Amino acid sequence: MGAPVFGSVSAELTEAIAMMAERTTRTGEPWCPPRVSAAIRRAIIDRSEDLGRYVHQSMRFARLAALCAPRGYVDFLYGAVPALRAEAFRTAIRAAGACGTPTAPALRIGQDGIVLLEPAMATRNGAGFEIAYAQMPALAAFLDVLHNTLGYAEIAGLLAPITGLRAEPAAADEVTRLVRSRLNGWLSPRLEAAHRREQAKRIHEFLAHRQAVLPEAIDDGMIFDFWLARAGFWRGRMDSEAVDRAKLEKLARDEGFRVFRSAARLMLRYRQALLDAVAERRMGSAQSLTRSADGEDDRTTIEIADGAPLEPVEPWISPLAELARPPANRIKWLTARETRHLRNYLGMPPETAAGPDPDEEESQGGIFERAAFDLAFSRTLLRVDVLGGMQADLIARLKKRMPPAEALEAARPCVTGDSYREAAGVYAETRDQLRLEGLAALDILGSGGDAAAMLLAEHFGGVDAAAALGGAPADRCEIGSKLATLFSGAAVGDTAVTALLAEARRSRARVNRDGFRKQDLADGAATLAYRASVMPLIALHRALGRLCDRLGGAPFLEEAEADRDRFLAGLELIYGQANTNFAADILRPSD
Repeated sequence: MGAPVFGSVSAELTEAIAMMAERTTRTGEPWCPPRVSAAIRRAIIDRSEDLGRYVHQSMRFARLAALCAPRGYVDFLYGAVPALRAEAFRTAIRAAGACGTPTAPALRIGQDGIVLLEPAMATRNGAGFEIAYAQMPALAAFLDVLHNTLGYAEIAGLLAPITGLRAEPAAADEVTRLVRSRLNGWLSPRLEAAHRREQAKRIHEFLAHRQAVLPEAIDDGMIFDFWLARAGFWRGRMDSEAVDRAKLEKLARDEGFRVFRSAARLMLRYRQALLDAVAERRMGSAQSLTRSADGEDDRTTIEIADGAPLEPVEPWISPLAELARPPANRIKWLTARETRHLRNYLGMPPETAAGPDPDEEESQGGIFERAAFDLAFSRTLLRVDVLGGMQADLIARLKKRMPPAEALEAARPCVTGDSYREAAGVYAETRDQLRLEGLAALDILGSGGDAAAMLLAEHFGGVDAAAALGGAPADRCEIGSKLATLFSGAAVGDTAVTALLAEARRSRARVNRDGFRKQDLADGAATLAYRASVMPLIALHRALGRLCDRLGGAPFLEEAEADRDRFLAGLELIYGQANTNFAADILRPSD
């Protein structure tokens, strides 16, 4: 597997590539083979060496297309060749040759491909430029992407020196340079920055050295080892190279891996890029076409090998973000302390962010970006919570001009053998607090006859409790009337439901946060706020429940001190005066 990048791709670029990949022929088959479109997409998004080769070769292909079509290269690309297949190009070019369209001195047609003979198309050593029929689908598809990105008019203008009746001397190389420059200029604001590509490269090099360039190979230990490895690398350069130490310090800081939380987020982002690359490769190369009765490919039935049919994936939205939006934010579901502790697990709503952290880019996001947290990385979560807090304390001391040795020693007590259990306990406390508030909301909504109370009753009491409260009536008003009656104290036949309602009343009396007080419930806006909060509140409580269940039986809760010692070794490499032989046993890769 190659080295994918991580970072967002603009919708405009995605659409331009999709226009090429999703184009179909008159018979409904893909115009471009999926494997070819996937390769072009990867070359563009990675901005790999393949992208430069596509530009270089597609310019010569444009000349070939112009030679084979009297009305221009566009007519050959979209008219003479119905589908981008090697055999279709062979047929179209031979037909053009039979009609005498390509002039003999300009082109030689062979069994496996063609040779462009004009001096303007020549290679650097002066030989004719060869293009195999098997290469032509990709080059034609790439020209189509150029049309979709830069536009037909601009590409036609750039190609004019090589698509006219006679190619100008040295035109191909000059046109290649111009097209590459225009394309890079168009891509730059629509792809991740060069800084991100360098980060991806460093991660790929580390994983390749471990022979672990697979998403399943990235685990808690690999993330920790990567951070330590980068710390050791930069310390080695500082100890061995006769260069400006201040400049090297800045380079190490700018690399983006010194803060453990940043390193963890970037490694997990790269893991997602690997997962995306695997899925893309499966779509591009693992398709099986069923055969029809007459032996021809029946392209109306396409199955994805080694996987279930692809389903649309809804973008993940953190329940914290939903609770921070109006009208739900009228209610204080979480304190600032609780919100901060959930930051690494679920991200921090931008509305509550205090501002960018100068020591860490994108500091408000969770360690998983735009995706629900994978509980397989629960140890990394606690490491970021606890050890990351140690590093933040150290950085704060260094900013106050405390000597590194003293700052490191002062940071040690930040982590004890019970630190992981204490961090896990905060998640459990937050879950319990949300249960208390959720039950209070159940009483508030139920007393008002709001059917949204049924969702909370089902979540906290089960399906049977919701059924007992709602009963058979399907009419919303009838359900509301029954709820108001039951929550006012009417007898309920089900003892479990009676206990749930009693707990909800007690919970309401115990919660004294903004949005729960009597004066906060005086207008209809409060009801809208509670109704809008129900689903994200349930989602947040479930997410905390899953995490607490995972942490409850986790053996690594006992490993805080061992992790602290290895972490301090890494901090010594980054901020202290240690050389690369420092604590060799501690820096040994994890099992």
